Amino acid sequence: MKYAILAGIVAGIVAGIIGAISTILIMNAGFPYYYYTTEEVPFLPIAKIFSIEIILSIIFGIMLGIIFLKFYNVIPGKRVSKYIVYGLFCHLVVGIREGSFAIIYWGTTLKTLINNASWIIIGLPQWFSYALVLGFLYEFLRNKKYITWVKKKIVTYSMITGAVLGAFLGIINGIVAVFFVMIYEYLIGFSLVPPTIQDISVIMYRFGAHAFWHLLWGAIFGAIFARVYNVIPGKGVTKGLYYAFMIYLISSVHQGALAIAYGIIQPLGIPFLNFELKEFLLISGQEWIVVDLFVYAVYGFLLGKFFKK
Repeated sequence: MKYAILAGIVAGIVAGIIGAISTILIMNAGFPYYYYTTEEVPFLPIAKIFSIEIILSIIFGIMLGIIFLKFYNVIPGKRVSKYIVYGLFCHLVVGIREGSFAIIYWGTTLKTLINNASWIIIGLPQWFSYALVLGFLYEFLRNKKYITWVKKKIVTYSMITGAVLGAFLGIINGIVAVFFVMIYEYLIGFSLVPPTIQDISVIMYRFGAHAFWHLLWGAIFGAIFARVYNVIPGKGVTKGLYYAFMIYLISSVHQGALAIAYGIIQPLGIPFLNFELKEFLLISGQEWIVVDLFVYAVYGFLLGKFFKK
């Protein structure tokens, strides 16, 4: 495992540098990232952007390196193609998932749509480069120590079956998510609902947005669960909870940490909808981390309970 961790650290540094460069290029090209542009902040905090991207990429690079080791035998392909598939997985759960939620939930203006597309664009070179460096370096370190990789035949199950179950559970999870969100926002006394939506339509909008988004990602995560089922520790419900917690760590916690980090470096005086942008990012980052812990606990429990081999 130490080689996977070491490879994850190095690959994380590379991914962080590429992510920071991509972020700066995107913003200098006039595209907003985290809802502000070079027009609003003429002098970008370049050193802080590099620090955020590199530190977070190292932390989550270690996690993804361990997952790469555990899932190695069930990742399709050989060598480069295997690394590319893993890069797609990383980009799915870290980049595309985060951007897609923001597009569905916050894409009320052209600016927010472009901003959320920027997340997806930046993640593409960042996480594919991560996976390539991770794969090549891990194999180099392993071969240097003359460690023979024993390829095991792992039984996998129908990804279609997993996707159908995951989609159904995703709808349920979306409904559950709205309740957890409203409870959390009631407790902290702050609501992130778009200001253009009022009264009872607030709740309807949230149910619709969450149900659709969780249906989509529930299907994707259900399909992956069927593929990696026999390399996940535990049995039944425990297996589902373990898997859901893994997704929560590398996706929801990453998104929350990134929002909080960029919120900390935001200058004051930049409005977002009817919020102060700095406050919005800090609160939304905390909400991702706290609320999704309960949301994915429910998803994992149900997935482990009802998945049939």
